[in-house]
Amino acid sequence: MDELEVNLETLLEQMESSQLYDHFKDKTTDTSKIVSSNQDDTQLSGSRDKAGAKPETDKQHTTGTENQNLKKFLKKSVGGMGILASQKANLFLSDDDQTTLARLLCEWLLKVSHYSPKPYHYETLTLKICKLFPKEDSKVWYIPPFTEGPKQRCKKGKLPDRIRNVKDKLSKKGVILTNRKKKKMEEEMAGPADIQQSEVESTSIEWLKRNAEPFSEVQRNWKVCRAPRIRELHLTNMTASVYVERWNNILKLPEAHDLVLDDFEALHVVIPEKYACLEGKEDNLMKRWKNFSMKIVDLLKALASKKDVKKYTALLEGAPNENSKDLIILSMLPIICKNKGQVKIGSTTIKPSSVESTNAFIFAVPGAAEFQEKIRQRNKRYADLGASIQPFVAVTTKDEHTVTASYVIVDDIIWKTGSVLKAIDVCFKSCFTLDCEFSPEAAHLWLLIQRALYDITLPNDVSVSTVPSTLILEPENDSTGDAMDLEPENNVNLQPEKDENFSCLKSDNPDVSQQFDVSLTNAVLSFIATMYDIGLTEGQIQCLIDSQKNILSGSYVTILRQYVSKTLFANSVSDQDCKTVSRMFDSLENMFQGFETTYLRMKEFEACGAFIRPEHFVIGQALTEVTNSNGDVVLNPITLTGQFVPARKMLKGFLELPGVFNTIVNYMERLENDTSGKLENIIQGTLWNQNIKPKFVNKLSLGAHAGVHNLGAGYVRLPCLPPIFQGVLENIFKIIVFHSCDKSFGNKALFRKIVDELDYLEKEGITVVTPQGTYQVYFALIVAGGDNKGANEILGYVSSFSANFFCRICRMKSDETVTCTSSDPSKLRRPEDYEEELQINNLSLTGRKGVCVFNTLDSYHCYSNFHLDIMHDLDEGCWKYLMTDIVRFFIMAGRFSLVYLNELIQGFQYGPSEQRNKFPLITSDHLKKDSTLKGSASEMRCLIRYFGLIIGHLIQKGDQKVWDVYLKARSIVDIVTAPCIPKNIILNLKKLIKDFLTMYLAVFKTHLRPKFHNAIHIPEVIELLGPLEPLSCIRIEASHKQGTEVAKKSHNRLNLPLTVITRYQMKFCFRLLSERGLVTKFECSRVQSLLLHCISDYLYFKSMLPPEHLNIPLNVVKWVNTNGMTYREDTVVLHSVINDVPLFGLIHLIYIGRNNDVNLVLKCLKVMCFDKHFHAWEVKHCNEYKFIKLNQLRTHVTSELRTGGNGKRYVAFRFGVAYC
Repeated sequence: MDELEVNLETLLEQMESSQLYDHFKDKTTDTSKIVSSNQDDTQLSGSRDKAGAKPETDKQHTTGTENQNLKKFLKKSVGGMGILASQKANLFLSDDDQTTLARLLCEWLLKVSHYSPKPYHYETLTLKICKLFPKEDSKVWYIPPFTEGPKQRCKKGKLPDRIRNVKDKLSKKGVILTNRKKKKMEEEMAGPADIQQSEVESTSIEWLKRNAEPFSEVQRNWKVCRAPRIRELHLTNMTASVYVERWNNILKLPEAHDLVLDDFEALHVVIPEKYACLEGKEDNLMKRWKNFSMKIVDLLKALASKKDVKKYTALLEGAPNENSKDLIILSMLPIICKNKGQVKIGSTTIKPSSVESTNAFIFAVPGAAEFQEKIRQRNKRYADLGASIQPFVAVTTKDEHTVTASYVIVDDIIWKTGSVLKAIDVCFKSCFTLDCEFSPEAAHLWLLIQRALYDITLPNDVSVSTVPSTLILEPENDSTGDAMDLEPENNVNLQPEKDENFSCLKSDNPDVSQQFDVSLTNAVLSFIATMYDIGLTEGQIQCLIDSQKNILSGSYVTILRQYVSKTLFANSVSDQDCKTVSRMFDSLENMFQGFETTYLRMKEFEACGAFIRPEHFVIGQALTEVTNSNGDVVLNPITLTGQFVPARKMLKGFLELPGVFNTIVNYMERLENDTSGKLENIIQGTLWNQNIKPKFVNKLSLGAHAGVHNLGAGYVRLPCLPPIFQGVLENIFKIIVFHSCDKSFGNKALFRKIVDELDYLEKEGITVVTPQGTYQVYFALIVAGGDNKGANEILGYVSSFSANFFCRICRMKSDETVTCTSSDPSKLRRPEDYEEELQINNLSLTGRKGVCVFNTLDSYHCYSNFHLDIMHDLDEGCWKYLMTDIVRFFIMAGRFSLVYLNELIQGFQYGPSEQRNKFPLITSDHLKKDSTLKGSASEMRCLIRYFGLIIGHLIQKGDQKVWDVYLKARSIVDIVTAPCIPKNIILNLKKLIKDFLTMYLAVFKTHLRPKFHNAIHIPEVIELLGPLEPLSCIRIEASHKQGTEVAKKSHNRLNLPLTVITRYQMKFCFRLLSERGLVTKFECSRVQSLLLHCISDYLYFKSMLPPEHLNIPLNVVKWVNTNGMTYREDTVVLHSVINDVPLFGLIHLIYIGRNNDVNLVLKCLKVMCFDKHFHAWEVKHCNEYKFIKLNQLRTHVTSELRTGGNGKRYVAFRFGVAYC
């Protein structure tokens, strides 16, 4: 290659310094200036004749080549002399000699042939070489085209190969022009269309050249540069193959056919002078297909042979689905619309058969195994005929006309479509968009589709006489846009109408059928969305839809249609009204048309604005082992992706649900005006008031959480929701799902989409439209949490608890944390230390592994917005270790047996609201030295909450120190799980935690594990963020569990994140369709209508009831459930607190008022004292009653009246009654 470069440079210098270069520039220069044949020994150096000589003929050129003395020519160059010397010594030419000889001869040949050597030049030189060097094989130097068979279209050998390489080099340097460049130069000189691009369009084109994801950005940039792309293809001489090659990286995307469809819709705008007739025709195929298909079937019966009619009738009856029926009907077209003439394919003229027309129209392959091979054979046939491959439709079939998949193929690009009709639509529009011709054998069929289905007529359309005129109908004037009408059924006694009149009928009420279709479509959407909402799998949904379609296609519908038609006719109902009724029947029978597949269903939901389609994003690449065709294992790169849903769309949809925005704003205003000194919500904490609110006025807060398990997930929720709605799973929004193993690519790759989205929500906000007005709403990230390992990883901390500095809040060394019982303010992490720790870049010295990707947000800094999760740090941390140590102590001390303890736990009276949280059986393995009790966070919290009442009566005096540790922990639970915490109680909480840890170390002679250290920061976090229960991951885990259940049910393992997040989005879709905002969920038992005197003890509480309730029947129920909390007879509720003393009541009566409000009659319980040993309130019955409405209770939480081991009655509340 280096030698070739040097020789090319030498040749260029010779050309530039000679008249030969001028000759190339001026094509009129006489060839006689280059070659002369007057002398027998003319040098091969290309000496020129005198100016003015006549141009030589080809024969003269031939003679001149034949007369050259090859030996003398070689002696005039050093390289040539070396060749002669080598041949004389070895009797044959070496590889190097052959290369040198080819170079010398080709340089001369380019000069004498005006850079276009002819075959006789190669033949003459080859003869001279073989004569001078007898050992040389002529085939080494020159092989004419087609010598080795019909596939050998190019000449071969060292001479043509060398000429080809040299010409390529010269072409690249601009010395000579290829035919294509010459043509391009001529076009430029002729003044081609000026395709101008704006700066924005140019930017989009450059972006598309370098990027192919995410597809949303591809779509956006594709749309931006639409005009210059289309104009360049259609208004210049650019070919479709060049266009496809230029945009190959984009057009090979699976969704790229959507880009082609978008371009089709814009053709009439970009090139109106050519494609104005396409305006508004993009949806005509689907609109007209139903009537068109019925016409095709009728024409088949009229025009085809009995054999064909019988065949296709049987196929239609046996078709398993609508997609297969569509293929059968399309395959009828070549029978009723035959091509009677010849067509030209490439350079060949043929008369295609019906089978060839069918294959050119829709190429059907039986089974996917042979698909690629059949496509290759088809392409080879077209290549042999000298034709380029045009867009065509291909389908795979399981048996005859049973479609399994459909595709559109453009050159080497394959697009998979959801149905045969979709493939027809994409192929047809691709021919327009890519400026291609239809396949010649099927051109008459495509013209039929163009005119009959799309209602498009172009000036240069070829007339096809075989197209039945009954299929080419004028469009109707009504709003449906259908081009054809159904003819009356033969067996219905209606007066026949002429076709030309029947298509022009107008209904008295043209909107009736439209209203019917809209209502029916909405009902179908709601029905399908409901199936997704209740958790049915795709297979189950598909089965139900297919069953419904079978029901609607039953014979009884036909009977009903005929009976209605006869009745209408008998009552002289107008023809147009009969037609409208007939259309309604058609709509009813085909109500699931457009919902047949998952893809179509998603498309419909997306079109109505309810379904937010997930977007994939690239996380990284990996290599996977595959076996190639030779049986070798090779590594192929694969792209690893996650799925993301734009939070801005979900939050906008959520906030625009009825009443949601006003509820949130009113709640925030109430909290802002609260002066009770209690912390109820995150916006009352110091973080909001000191850091967030001054910077971001009128912004809502967000909490981001990361899921765990095999699928990682990111969630967003609004902690500023009222408390009763914060734990509702549908108010927790899943916005990202990925494979957990992909975390190795780093936080930036995983969370860049979330960070970008949060930054947009923070700076740009979203526009929320409500009945009260339009608002611009902004959002601020408050916390980014998860379990300890997950939170550490996403925030850039070291993830291991064994690290020197594992704590996210302080920089206390791990060997200090094992005995430390209180927080050290001097060691707290500060934002100003963040950059310094990054520069140190040593996790052993700082505990920081890398940057925190969320710190780029104005509202967030990992050292200011710190957070702890009480579910992981207490329920699954401290309490798990504590309860294991306590149970182990009592069992080892012989206070009771493990069997008896399990009996007490299982037989405890939990009540309906706590029954599901009952702790599972404890085994002896759980009490081994290095083991712990096994239970969920909710079960562990339930155990520690009621452990005092379960075994408190068995505690002996010698066990008091152990029991005191439990009681300290129980007091902590009362505060940290409370919905409302007084600010002045935070100092008391610090002391409680310090005392608890000190006693735990002293009693159990152990060290403090990392989660005990996290507990010492809980008071600081509460002061910063408010109550921690609403920010707990316990509901996030519940939401994540739903996703894992979907994953388990799914048989699709190709893209599990997409399956999971799509199913979640379908639930959200149903919520938007049903306009379900912040709804209070309510259930109740069977209602009994009772008069007051029929209710027990009514004389005791009669005087307390509202007067309007005394003389009417009361709608009495046994129980009600509102927002997950059950109220039934004999349930304990807290109706008020006076001087920190609770007032409990036992529900005696529940009845529903006229306004659907729930009314309670309580039998009051007298509080005797708070029993510290049992950590419960001792109560007694009294004869006092109280009437109260359910929404007037102090808290919605219930409890039970329980009997302790000492025979006294107790009420153990979930949290401290003073904190509600």
